[in-house]
Amino acid sequence: MAGGIPFTSGPITLFLYLDHGTAFATNAALGSMLGNLRTIAWLLAYVALARRGLGLLPCVLAGLIVFVIVASAVRELTTEPLPLYSRWWSCCC
Repeated sequence: MAGGIPFTSGPITLFLYLDHGTAFATNAALGSMLGNLRTIAWLLAYVALARRGLGLLPCVLAGLIVFVIVASAVRELTTEPLPLYSRWWSCCC
């Protein structure tokens, strides 16, 4: 997941920067990192329940619930790029 950001979001953010400027590209990059944070939360919930031997449906539903909770929590989050990146990186490693 951490390796995918430069290869997928990097070129898109570059074109957003060229077309719309620094502020727009910065917000797009922050949104991309927050999107990955939600996905990581889903994955961790799924893996935690799958290791306990629960079936596919409970694991997926629990992951979705965690995804929605994290998405709601970070929806209005405004922060500077560097602290957000360090929080994102600490979750991935």
